[in-house]
Amino acid sequence: MKVHRRYVVVYRIGGTERCEWRKTILFHTREEATEIAERTIRAGYKALVHDADMLAAIGMPEGWEA
Repeated sequence: MKVHRRYVVVYRIGGTERCEWRKTILFHTREEATEIAERTIRAGYKALVHDADMLAAIGMPEGWEA
């Protein structure tokens, strides 16, 4: 049975003292999520691609250095 993975981009806003992590909508391929993450990085934000199920299990990143 093939497992269908979904991906999400998490990105950081704010400064070093009061940053906040947010997430995008779900993407069906890592390539789609990576494209959005790269655009977000070019706009000046830190962005990471995560497996949506794994992110739900471990939670959002915390702090500036995540």
